[in-house]
Amino acid sequence: MIPKKIHYCWFGHNEKPEIILKCIESWKKFCPDYEIIEWNEDNIDVHCCPYSSRAYKEKRWGYVPDPLRFKIIYENGGVYLDTDAELIAPIDEYLQHKAFFGYATATEIGSGLGFGGEQGNPFIKTMMDHYFNLPENCRFQVSTEMETPIFKREYPEFYGDKWLKKDQILGDDILIIWDIWKFEIHHYTGTWQTPLQRIMNKSKFLKWLNKCRKKLLSKKR
Repeated sequence: MIPKKIHYCWFGHNEKPEIILKCIESWKKFCPDYEIIEWNEDNIDVHCCPYSSRAYKEKRWGYVPDPLRFKIIYENGGVYLDTDAELIAPIDEYLQHKAFFGYATATEIGSGLGFGGEQGNPFIKTMMDHYFNLPENCRFQVSTEMETPIFKREYPEFYGDKWLKKDQILGDDILIIWDIWKFEIHHYTGTWQTPLQRIMNKSKFLKWLNKCRKKLLSKKR
């Protein structure tokens, strides 16, 4: 059984913004008897993995935890949540499995949304080893792009399609949750992006918002 521990990562010694504090409070609300553990530069070596090490040096904070969260769960057991994942319901029912993951898109698994595993789980180690064996100069990829092919390789029976609208249990009790949104809201703060990418995406959003505003105004005339 997966232990009642929630792990999260916070690197860079930056102050936590309000949305992050709100998410952490939601964990306390819906998981009141869980131990909540923050992992940072003081209790884990960010340079133990070339991928994390480079991300840390370049201040790409969102990529730093990608390998480390598998190391944390493999060595300790429990549930990992990104700091921008807000719980809206309890997660106790998933702890009976040896590991669980959920769809981030219609066809892709994303560990950043939240996943859990028992201590020493072999599949969690497979995921960890994949990241730890990447060269330092490899291209950064979001977790869905990096991890979904591993599920397909390790478990040929993997549906890879959340529109089937049903959970799936792979191999040795690896639960795939088709609707992870029933217990969380992911706010996508975009910490994996460069500062320039965040500015560009914000600019695109503002342009879209302005376009919608103009359409509404034209209808009122």
